[in-house]
Amino acid sequence: MRTIVIVGAGFSGVALAIQLLRSLNFRADILLVNRSGIMARGLAFGTTSEDHLLNVPAGNMSAIVQEPNSFVDFCRENLINVDASHYLSRKVYGDYLDYLLRQAQACAGAGAGVLLKRVVGEVSDVLPDEDGAILTLESGDKIKADHVVLAFGHFKPRDPIEALSRFDHSQYQRDPWLPRDIFRGSKDCNLLLVGSGLTALDMISSLRRAGHRGVIYILSRRGLLPIPHREALPPSQDFDEFLEYVKSIKPSVLGYLRCIRFQTQLVMNNGGDWREVISALRPITPVLWQRLDSKERKRFLRHVSVYWDVHRHRVAPEPFYMLKQELAVEKVKVLAGRIRGAKRHLAQVRVEIELRAGRRIEVIDFGKVINCTGPSTDLRYVDEPLIKQLLESRLIQPDSEGLGIRVDENLTVTSGKGANAPWLSYIGPMLKAKYWEATAVPELRQHAKKLSDYIALKLA
Repeated sequence: MRTIVIVGAGFSGVALAIQLLRSLNFRADILLVNRSGIMARGLAFGTTSEDHLLNVPAGNMSAIVQEPNSFVDFCRENLINVDASHYLSRKVYGDYLDYLLRQAQACAGAGAGVLLKRVVGEVSDVLPDEDGAILTLESGDKIKADHVVLAFGHFKPRDPIEALSRFDHSQYQRDPWLPRDIFRGSKDCNLLLVGSGLTALDMISSLRRAGHRGVIYILSRRGLLPIPHREALPPSQDFDEFLEYVKSIKPSVLGYLRCIRFQTQLVMNNGGDWREVISALRPITPVLWQRLDSKERKRFLRHVSVYWDVHRHRVAPEPFYMLKQELAVEKVKVLAGRIRGAKRHLAQVRVEIELRAGRRIEVIDFGKVINCTGPSTDLRYVDEPLIKQLLESRLIQPDSEGLGIRVDENLTVTSGKGANAPWLSYIGPMLKAKYWEATAVPELRQHAKKLSDYIALKLA
């Protein structure tokens, strides 16, 4: 009997559990450990709002790489009218993941002795033990494992400035996804969202649905807003020759940019859309990223990444049009700049903002500030007991760019001790450190299959 422990039950942990339940041909217990009793939801798909949509069309959201139509089929079987080009709610996707997990659990339980056990608890400690590990839960319970998979996802954002950390939750919300009321004060006061990406759009939708009438300010360094997906159309041309050329040039940020700009102009001159080029690059993005040395990666992060993210991580058309309407009537205002100070003023938060244009300081009072800057990826600043223990034990290593966790080609965690622990793997958005393109379902489902195959071979 083998024991495989998966720490985290969001998309990555659940997708891996499903693959293992489907494929293992020896007796095994798969323990899916999550601090809450809610499995198969995670941060992305735990929302209950129908306004929070997937940012990928339904046809590309199968959690099972071997079954590309799985999500669309699930929707149709549950009387949800859907086309492959539709953008459905993330709540529906959470229902789909829960269904897949229960289905895989039932089928495996009736077969070769592969059992899924759901464990509600928080892992506080992981230590080597013979050829595996011992995990300790906060309750004091211990689990002996032959293989451990870290499948934690996104961690809460860092504070934009230290001064905000001194405010209580009623005035400053560090984690926009906390299961509390977003705002309980006056429905007419100004609110500040720090960060202008996809999370900010979700917050605007939630605030309006909750009846907030006041002006919502969005602040980010450059004031860039999400760009919508285009209507689903076939590519205007073949990109194979372009992709081979990009992979062949000397790796540098400038070289890549020149190629992309040239190809984009060519496509647009022929009546195509720039989005085609960005989408075509997606399968080879990990190769391009791995070819860059640390100096070039840092150059990309400093000068290009924010623009790349806006063009690559696009939003469904519906929330984009909602934002356009809010901007048109000035119920949402966008500021490009940074916070220089924050203090209490009567019942509000008085924020000093240095605007990007002219470096002028503007002082505005807000009923609440909500941090929408995105998840923290630098492990050195993650305030989680397990992460601290793994770092102190040198079982995991942060990458030099602060994007995630070091792993090898098999997703085995690269230890800080000079030799990898073969019993410890990672799957989740912190694979961005190795692949860059590793935060969305189309990539993570491939990693789930790959890791499942590796674990099955290793433990057989």
